[in-house]
Amino acid sequence: MINYKFTFESGETKSFTIDFSSQTPIPETVPDWMLLETNKCPNCPLKSSESNLCPAAIEVETVVTSFRNNFSYEKVSVRVETPERNYEKNVDVQSGLLAIIGLLMSKSNCPILKNLRGLGKFHLPFASNQEAFFRSFSAFLIQQYFKQSSGQSEKVDLSELTDFYKNLSVLNYHFMQRIRLASKKDANLNALLGLHCLSSNVTMSLEEQLDLLKLQFE
Repeated sequence: MINYKFTFESGETKSFTIDFSSQTPIPETVPDWMLLETNKCPNCPLKSSESNLCPAAIEVETVVTSFRNNFSYEKVSVRVETPERNYEKNVDVQSGLLAIIGLLMSKSNCPILKNLRGLGKFHLPFASNQEAFFRSFSAFLIQQYFKQSSGQSEKVDLSELTDFYKNLSVLNYHFMQRIRLASKKDANLNALLGLHCLSSNVTMSLEEQLDLLKLQFE
């Protein structure tokens, strides 16, 4: 389990527990923004006959609702407790939300986001852009290794990584439009904007990112 605790300058606290081994319950009253067809991602393979709710929306509902009245620039101390170690950092609300919303989305049953589940289980909060790329590329290579071991693939194909992040960028952008309906102020929206920018950067500068990474091994 991973615990997030946000402590505001006023002394107010908001705490959340993320458990990858359990299913997130659906709220008794389902708001319209959680419905699958509300601002549905154009690349979503799901049909309403399979699920009438967006799987990612189910995961983030509690956090998004809790921060719907917060501005992104508000200052908080965020403590993250994992089974292996703890992290603590003073940040603005949007930075803390970017970390926890990204984690929650990786836990969802979304057919696109499920590829991030391994990264979510080895969560690193507040990762820099280069750390995030290193982890993403490493996870991709591990997946390629398992594909080769099972005979599903013969070689590493970087186009798969690019295609995935293109899909992820589309998803993050349209999910942001969904979250807009659930938010009165901008903290949630700017967190999603940050996720969208991270995924877009990978597709636009994969070779550049790899060149920068190569320098770390010289």
